[in-house]
Amino acid sequence: MVSHGQPGDNVNRVCKMSADGSEIVHSHGGQRGSDTGQYNGPLHVAIADAESAVFVADYVNRRVTMLSPKLEFVRHILSPTKLTGSPCRLFYDARKRHLYVADNEVIEGKWILGRVVVFAV
Repeated sequence: MVSHGQPGDNVNRVCKMSADGSEIVHSHGGQRGSDTGQYNGPLHVAIADAESAVFVADYVNRRVTMLSPKLEFVRHILSPTKLTGSPCRLFYDARKRHLYVADNEVIEGKWILGRVVVFAV
């Protein structure tokens, strides 16, 4: 599973690759944007397990999206109203069913504030 696209890049998406990495099996996203199904800086992914969910940290849109294992949209887990900054890293604890989100604020290219927010999923 890989995410690619920096803020400002035309293509921002998440891809599930074949075992040998030679082809894309599934993908979600495409042209940069803020609508459902679009990303603007998908910086990090966390995989719950092969059978349940993939979480995507969408940095510029300030949200975390939940996808199915085939990368179909399920729902937005976090929206900008739940974060003080932007999500940049994720970790999913399968035993506790908790999603840990690094919520960071950047001003003029400098990290000024950071915290970890924990959500039951």
